[in-house]
Amino acid sequence: MPSSRRLKPVEVTQTLAQTTKIEMDLRLEAAALSELGENTRDDPGFRVPWVDWERTGRDVVTMEWIDGVKMNDIDGLRAAGTPSRRWRHR
Repeated sequence: MPSSRRLKPVEVTQTLAQTTKIEMDLRLEAAALSELGENTRDDPGFRVPWVDWERTGRDVVTMEWIDGVKMNDIDGLRAAGTPSRRWRHR
């Protein structure tokens, strides 16, 4: 439609496609995970899994397995001795 040309739908669609492609590159997520690990390396009680870069690519992130308790498992957190001032049940 001629009236929609001012909105540049082709350019907008191309920009969205490029942005989505970049956002879906899991190597960027892995890099952010590695950076978080470096930044919190000396923080007691905080552990970030390391990235297995040999098995990580655009479509997959492979990282160390860490056993833990989900943040929304209040009973599990209590049983693990996790300290908190405010325990809430939902």
